[in-house]
Amino acid sequence: MRNNSEITPTGDNNREGLNFTKVAHNFALTVDPRLTRTIVPMQSFVDLDWETILKQSRGLVIDVDATLVAHHSNEFSPLVLAMLETLRAQIDVVIFSNNNQLRQPLVDIGLPFVTNVKPKPHPDGFDRAARFYMNRSPQKCTMIGDNLLTDGGALVAGMKLALVKPVPGPEGRGHRLTRAYGHWIKSVHDRILGTYK
Repeated sequence: MRNNSEITPTGDNNREGLNFTKVAHNFALTVDPRLTRTIVPMQSFVDLDWETILKQSRGLVIDVDATLVAHHSNEFSPLVLAMLETLRAQIDVVIFSNNNQLRQPLVDIGLPFVTNVKPKPHPDGFDRAARFYMNRSPQKCTMIGDNLLTDGGALVAGMKLALVKPVPGPEGRGHRLTRAYGHWIKSVHDRILGTYK
Protein backbone atom coordinates (compact mmCIF):
# COMPACT_ATOMS: atom_id res chain seq x y z
CA MET A 1 0.00 0.00 0.00
CA ARG A 2 1.30 3.46 -0.87
CA ASN A 3 1.90 5.96 1.89
CA ASN A 4 1.21 9.09 -0.14
CA SER A 5 -1.32 11.36 1.54
CA GLU A 6 -2.93 12.59 -1.67
CA ILE A 7 -2.89 12.25 -5.41
CA THR A 8 -2.73 14.65 -8.30
CA PRO A 9 -5.84 16.73 -8.98
CA THR A 10 -8.02 15.45 -11.79
CA GLY A 11 -10.89 17.36 -13.35
CA ASP A 12 -13.70 19.24 -11.64
CA ASN A 13 -13.35 19.01 -7.87
CA ASN A 14 -16.58 20.82 -6.95
CA ARG A 15 -18.27 18.65 -4.34
CA GLU A 16 -21.26 20.86 -3.59
CA GLY A 17 -24.53 21.10 -5.48
CA LEU A 18 -25.53 19.21 -8.58
CA ASN A 19 -23.34 18.25 -11.50
CA PHE A 20 -23.85 15.98 -14.49
CA THR A 21 -22.37 12.93 -12.74
CA LYS A 22 -24.67 13.30 -9.73
CA VAL A 23 -27.77 13.79 -11.87
CA ALA A 24 -26.87 10.82 -14.10
CA HIS A 25 -26.16 8.60 -11.08
CA ASN A 26 -29.41 9.70 -9.46
CA PHE A 27 -31.34 8.61 -12.55
CA ALA A 28 -29.41 5.34 -12.85
CA LEU A 29 -30.29 4.40 -9.25
CA THR A 30 -33.99 4.49 -10.04
CA VAL A 31 -33.72 2.03 -12.93
CA ASP A 32 -30.81 -0.24 -12.02
CA PRO A 33 -31.20 -2.28 -8.81
CA ARG A 34 -27.52 -3.31 -8.98
CA LEU A 35 -26.65 0.26 -7.97
CA THR A 36 -28.46 -0.14 -4.65
CA ARG A 37 -27.11 -3.54 -3.65
CA THR A 38 -25.19 -3.74 -0.38
CA ILE A 39 -23.35 -6.70 1.14
CA VAL A 40 -24.45 -6.41 4.78
CA PRO A 41 -27.43 -4.95 6.65
CA MET A 42 -27.09 -1.31 7.67
CA GLN A 43 -25.59 -0.66 11.10
CA SER A 44 -23.40 1.99 12.69
CA PHE A 45 -19.77 1.85 11.57
CA VAL A 46 -18.51 0.04 14.68
CA ASP A 47 -21.41 -2.44 14.60
CA LEU A 48 -21.17 -3.52 10.96
CA ASP A 49 -20.88 -7.23 10.15
CA TRP A 50 -17.12 -7.00 9.76
CA GLU A 51 -16.65 -10.75 9.47
CA THR A 52 -18.71 -10.80 6.26
CA ILE A 53 -17.11 -7.62 4.92
CA LEU A 54 -13.55 -8.81 5.51
CA LYS A 55 -14.26 -12.19 3.91
CA GLN A 56 -15.33 -10.45 0.71
CA SER A 57 -12.72 -7.68 0.59
CA ARG A 58 -9.00 -7.13 0.14
CA GLY A 59 -9.28 -3.39 0.75
CA LEU A 60 -11.62 -0.88 2.37
CA VAL A 61 -12.40 2.64 1.21
CA ILE A 62 -14.10 4.60 3.99
CA ASP A 63 -16.02 7.89 4.04
CA VAL A 64 -15.75 10.31 6.99
CA ASP A 65 -18.76 12.65 7.34
CA ALA A 66 -21.79 10.87 8.82
CA THR A 67 -19.93 7.55 8.48
CA LEU A 68 -17.20 7.95 11.11
CA VAL A 69 -18.23 11.28 12.67
CA ALA A 70 -21.18 13.66 12.60
CA HIS A 71 -21.09 16.35 9.91
CA HIS A 72 -18.97 19.34 10.98
CA SER A 73 -17.40 17.38 13.82
CA ASN A 74 -13.80 18.28 14.57
CA GLU A 75 -12.74 15.07 16.30
CA PHE A 76 -13.10 11.31 16.25
CA SER A 77 -14.35 9.24 19.13
CA PRO A 78 -11.64 7.00 20.66
CA LEU A 79 -13.80 3.98 19.75
CA VAL A 80 -13.81 4.88 16.04
CA LEU A 81 -10.04 5.52 15.97
CA ALA A 82 -9.42 2.21 17.74
CA MET A 83 -11.67 0.42 15.25
CA LEU A 84 -9.80 1.98 12.32
CA GLU A 85 -6.47 0.87 13.75
CA THR A 86 -7.83 -2.65 14.27
CA LEU A 87 -9.03 -2.77 10.67
CA ARG A 88 -5.76 -1.37 9.34
CA ALA A 89 -3.92 -4.25 11.00
CA GLN A 90 -6.06 -6.75 9.07
CA ILE A 91 -6.65 -5.14 5.68
CA ASP A 92 -5.68 -2.19 3.49
CA VAL A 93 -7.72 0.89 4.43
CA VAL A 94 -8.02 4.19 2.54
CA ILE A 95 -10.10 7.23 3.49
CA PHE A 96 -12.07 8.93 0.68
CA SER A 97 -13.69 12.15 1.87
CA ASN A 98 -13.69 15.86 1.20
CA ASN A 99 -13.48 16.57 4.95
CA ASN A 100 -9.90 17.82 5.14
CA GLN A 101 -10.45 19.12 8.67
CA LEU A 102 -10.19 15.57 10.00
CA ARG A 103 -7.47 14.42 7.65
CA GLN A 104 -4.50 14.73 10.01
CA PRO A 105 -5.67 12.37 12.78
CA LEU A 106 -6.20 9.68 10.14
CA VAL A 107 -2.85 10.26 8.46
CA ASP A 108 -1.27 10.14 11.94
CA ILE A 109 -2.45 6.55 12.41
CA GLY A 110 -1.19 5.57 8.97
CA LEU A 111 -4.32 5.87 6.84
CA PRO A 112 -3.94 7.33 3.34
CA PHE A 113 -6.41 10.12 2.64
CA VAL A 114 -7.58 10.45 -0.97
CA THR A 115 -8.15 14.04 -2.05
CA ASN A 116 -8.12 16.08 -5.25
CA VAL A 117 -10.04 13.58 -7.35
CA LYS A 118 -13.33 13.93 -9.16
CA PRO A 119 -16.15 14.26 -6.63
CA LYS A 120 -18.36 11.37 -5.63
CA PRO A 121 -20.22 9.63 -7.17
CA HIS A 122 -17.80 9.75 -10.12
CA PRO A 123 -16.19 6.28 -10.32
CA ASP A 124 -12.69 7.66 -10.97
CA GLY A 125 -12.10 8.57 -7.32
CA PHE A 126 -13.07 5.09 -6.14
CA ASP A 127 -10.98 3.46 -8.84
CA ARG A 128 -7.92 5.55 -7.89
CA ALA A 129 -8.42 4.82 -4.20
CA ALA A 130 -8.23 1.10 -4.94
CA ARG A 131 -5.54 1.02 -7.62
CA PHE A 132 -3.24 3.86 -6.54
CA TYR A 133 -3.26 3.40 -2.78
CA MET A 134 -3.87 -0.31 -2.37
CA ASN A 135 -2.71 -1.76 -5.67
CA ARG A 136 -6.02 -3.60 -5.80
CA SER A 137 -8.72 -3.87 -8.41
CA PRO A 138 -11.95 -2.15 -7.31
CA GLN A 139 -13.71 -5.53 -7.52
CA LYS A 140 -11.68 -6.67 -4.51
CA CYS A 141 -12.60 -3.64 -2.39
CA THR A 142 -15.58 -2.46 -0.36
CA MET A 143 -16.73 1.10 0.14
CA ILE A 144 -18.08 2.00 3.58
CA GLY A 145 -20.30 5.09 3.47
CA ASP A 146 -23.61 6.60 4.48
CA ASN A 147 -25.11 8.01 1.27
CA LEU A 148 -26.14 5.91 -1.72
CA LEU A 149 -26.19 8.91 -4.05
CA THR A 150 -22.53 9.73 -3.39
CA ASP A 151 -20.79 6.69 -1.87
CA GLY A 152 -22.84 4.47 -4.19
CA GLY A 153 -20.56 5.55 -7.01
CA ALA A 154 -18.30 2.78 -5.71
CA LEU A 155 -20.69 0.24 -7.24
CA VAL A 156 -20.23 1.85 -10.66
CA ALA A 157 -16.47 1.49 -10.19
CA GLY A 158 -16.94 -2.22 -9.44
CA MET A 159 -16.60 -2.16 -5.66
CA LYS A 160 -18.93 -3.69 -3.13
CA LEU A 161 -20.84 -1.34 -0.83
CA ALA A 162 -21.71 -1.34 2.86
CA LEU A 163 -23.96 1.50 3.97
CA VAL A 164 -23.95 2.67 7.57
CA LYS A 165 -26.57 4.39 9.67
CA PRO A 166 -25.41 8.03 9.68
CA VAL A 167 -23.79 9.42 12.82
CA PRO A 168 -26.37 11.82 14.29
CA GLY A 169 -25.55 15.50 14.13
CA PRO A 170 -26.25 18.74 12.30
CA GLU A 171 -26.05 18.62 8.53
CA GLY A 172 -27.42 20.48 5.55
CA ARG A 173 -30.82 19.81 4.07
CA GLY A 174 -29.21 18.61 0.83
CA HIS A 175 -27.36 15.80 2.61
CA ARG A 176 -30.50 14.68 4.41
CA LEU A 177 -32.64 14.78 1.27
CA THR A 178 -30.21 12.92 -0.97
CA ARG A 179 -29.62 10.24 1.66
CA ALA A 180 -33.36 9.83 2.25
CA TYR A 181 -34.00 9.60 -1.48
CA GLY A 182 -31.28 6.97 -1.90
CA HIS A 183 -32.67 4.92 0.99
CA TRP A 184 -36.17 5.13 -0.45
CA ILE A 185 -35.02 3.92 -3.87
CA LYS A 186 -33.02 1.15 -2.20
CA SER A 187 -36.03 0.04 -0.14
CA VAL A 188 -38.06 -0.34 -3.33
CA HIS A 189 -35.35 -2.44 -4.98
CA ASP A 190 -34.84 -4.46 -1.77
CA ARG A 191 -38.49 -5.41 -1.68
CA ILE A 192 -38.36 -6.50 -5.28
CA LEU A 193 -35.07 -8.39 -5.05
CA GLY A 194 -35.15 -9.53 -1.44
CA THR A 195 -31.82 -7.82 -0.69
CA TYR A 196 -30.62 -5.94 2.40
CA LYS A 197 -32.54 -2.94 3.68
